[in-house]
Amino acid sequence: MDYRQCILVLLAEVMRADNNLMDCEFDRVKETIRRYYTTKTEQEEALKQFEIIHTKPKYNLKNICKEIQQHYIYLEKAEIIMELLALAYSDNNLCENENCIISQIVKELGIDANQYKSIYSIFSKKYQKGFYRTENSQKNSSSTNNDQSNRNKRSYNSTGSKSNNSKKVKHQHSYISVSEAYAILCVESNATDEEIKKAYRALAIKCHPNNAASLGDEAIRQATESMKQINMAWETVKMARGIK
Repeated sequence: MDYRQCILVLLAEVMRADNNLMDCEFDRVKETIRRYYTTKTEQEEALKQFEIIHTKPKYNLKNICKEIQQHYIYLEKAEIIMELLALAYSDNNLCENENCIISQIVKELGIDANQYKSIYSIFSKKYQKGFYRTENSQKNSSSTNNDQSNRNKRSYNSTGSKSNNSKKVKHQHSYISVSEAYAILCVESNATDEEIKKAYRALAIKCHPNNAASLGDEAIRQATESMKQINMAWETVKMARGIK
């Protein structure tokens, strides 16, 4: 099955989970389609296909996951899971039914608990940066954030205080805490330096954007940002531990 179709089928599974189709969820699906399908014709056809999949489910979830497990590597499975999380959080709330179906998919794809924790942590950072919107929406969101940051700066400067808070607003999307960094790297905080180095190298190999080269520009864009978060996590841990 085509990678993009796999995403559509599993998105439909997540959307059906709470038996409550919301406009924000459908809008998120359309955003996903616009990101992965480049032409207007392709987008319209993909949307029709999704509506059929959603209203008349014909796929067995275990069989679909088995096919993905057999034909796609870790990076590709991780990015699919992130797309499912983006849909679930379209209403800013991961409900119990959505969490259950995503957890089931994660298990069927052969992703263990530490790997899922890493995937979820990377997703959280990407989601904050607007990576699950179309390019124009992302730019608008970035512009809004910048405007808000500028307003905050003007407010702080007028009172002559809170300059540190202003700086925090500016960099809030790029900050990774030490605990988040450990989670992204799939290691515990009590791991040795060598264990962390080994984990980082293994993850960097598995998640290199070149591994998504055959899946199209959007898959490469997502993988590139995921790799950026992994590198930032490594730098955070290095600094915290004084690793050279």
